[in-house]
Amino acid sequence: MAQTNSIKIYLPFQEAITTSQSSIQHEEPINSAAKELNEAKLISLCLKQDRKAQKMLYEKHGPTMKLVCLRYLYDKALAEEILNKAFFKVFGKLKQYKNNGSFEGWIRKIVVNECLDCNRQYKQTIRLEEQFDHRGFSTQPEVENNHNLAFILRAVNQLPEGYRLVFNMIEIDGFTHKEVADKLGITASASRSQLTKAKKALREKLELARS
Repeated sequence: MAQTNSIKIYLPFQEAITTSQSSIQHEEPINSAAKELNEAKLISLCLKQDRKAQKMLYEKHGPTMKLVCLRYLYDKALAEEILNKAFFKVFGKLKQYKNNGSFEGWIRKIVVNECLDCNRQYKQTIRLEEQFDHRGFSTQPEVENNHNLAFILRAVNQLPEGYRLVFNMIEIDGFTHKEVADKLGITASASRSQLTKAKKALREKLELARS
């Protein structure tokens, strides 16, 4: 996997950070009054380059988006690097958000796109017809309770690359089959086929685990 210890990403609200660090370095604590800002106000302040608001935005959405990165990228340090690059884009494109739909969903799509670009860069090619070994997976994707969630995500991460990307994009991140087809360079029917195969693999392993 790529070397990350010499790469630096500059976010608007902080000094340079190395992407191998485990967390963002903050300048100062955010006061309790600032924490009560609603999302619309927070976005408005970020557009005015308010540094505290930018930190708040990262702190609010960063942890969730880091988990998104970890679902697409196998390497933790690389996931942190891509997370920072994605948030750099979030701040740069903030004027493009028009309050249509979920703001978190808008951020999520930027993060997923960065992960997909990274996969292409490191030639983690999608082998759509790859055969798989059931010994590594487990659980049923429709189950979303706290008891099974970590189990599900571990299982999904062990799917063959094509299955894993399509499952993540459709079932977890809310992309349509057409969007998946456009981003992965496949057909919508191939996307549907891979999703069906991914669900089948996960269900079969869950049945084995329960038996």
